[in-house]
Amino acid sequence: MKGPVKRLCYILMISTLFVACQEEASPLIDIPQELVGQWTQVSEVRVNCPNRVNNGTEEKDCTSSHCLEYTFESRGVLTRRAIKDGNSSVEINNFTLGDEELFIENGSSLDILRYELFEDQLNLIFEDSRTRCTVVQVFTMN
Repeated sequence: MKGPVKRLCYILMISTLFVACQEEASPLIDIPQELVGQWTQVSEVRVNCPNRVNNGTEEKDCTSSHCLEYTFESRGVLTRRAIKDGNSSVEINNFTLGDEELFIENGSSLDILRYELFEDQLNLIFEDSRTRCTVVQVFTMN
């Protein structure tokens, strides 16, 4: 009798784990309605650079230079469009939010950015691993 009961318990345990792993991941916090929509990069600020020459602000214009457009959906999907010299590339990723962090699933890796959300401005903040500058990408809502 012990054998069949053990086997049943084992099957139930594995089934529970399988079902739990299959459930769709939900955001760590709800996605604010203010974030949902299309955002266009207007500038990039580099601060706290070890080499002070790298500090500065670069204005972005999607019609003539390199910039980014991010579209956030309430269901946790992010469409990232990079525009450079009139050509664009598109990447679609899932995302979740923490208290002040944006987690973007990028294939087998996870991009983690700090974010600040204002009424009509989104700042995405990260450290550039090459220059070790703090980079603030500034976006406005379309």
